[in-house]
Amino acid sequence: MGGAASARDAGASSPGDESGPGTCTGSAALDAVWITAALGGAWSASSVAGGGAAGAACVTAQALNGALAKSPKSVPQPPALNRTRSWYHARPVRAHLADFRVNFGCCVACAACLTACTPAERGPFAGASDSSQTASRVVPAAAAPPPTPWAPYAEAQTWPLANGTPFTSRGHQPEQQVDVRANEVARQSYAALVTDSVFPEGSVLLEQAHSASGGGLGYAMRKSSGRWSFIQLDARGGVLASGALALCAGCHAQAPADHVFGLPRAS
Repeated sequence: MGGAASARDAGASSPGDESGPGTCTGSAALDAVWITAALGGAWSASSVAGGGAAGAACVTAQALNGALAKSPKSVPQPPALNRTRSWYHARPVRAHLADFRVNFGCCVACAACLTACTPAERGPFAGASDSSQTASRVVPAAAAPPPTPWAPYAEAQTWPLANGTPFTSRGHQPEQQVDVRANEVARQSYAALVTDSVFPEGSVLLEQAHSASGGGLGYAMRKSSGRWSFIQLDARGGVLASGALALCAGCHAQAPADHVFGLPRAS
């Protein structure tokens, strides 16, 4: 081993020498020393030219150094990743999902537009009448039947007039020119009317519009069981109201003789 060490020191002393045929210097000489020792021989510079184990070791070392100098340095590479595609990444599936997203977005946009553009239903303003909305649904009321004719009306037209000429009635509205007729029972009492006069039972008095003026209302009084009842008539003798009419009774209670006013006095 001492020879090998001296040979290694000798080779190391000239690392910059050129290596040509029959020479072994530099790193090749160091490697040749170790190769020769491994083969069980002794290495020396003179033994390289003579061949043998030392020469073969030097050639082998030079070949190895040349191959290492030409080969690029290897860089560690990471293990290859598994690029297996899942079902979601398949092209057909992605295409269908893209169409679905587009269609769904369009539906949502249309629904939002319809909701925003549809006018909200409005009711009537507070305090306002909705009669205009319900007028078309109101069924018109049936026409009222004509008034029932007053039974004595036709006969009363034959009673003699109590007044000589028409006069203006101011106690009944509207004011109009009227005539007064009395049935046979009441005729004498009406003609001789004084403050204490009392009309007999069954007396009937009628005041109606003068025939020349036409139209107007008529008013009649009938005494029965000591009480007077009042009848309001239309222009044709139809009964508009009858009975103990409060307005009529209240006014005739102020009359001078038995709830009857009589004819106006001549001025």
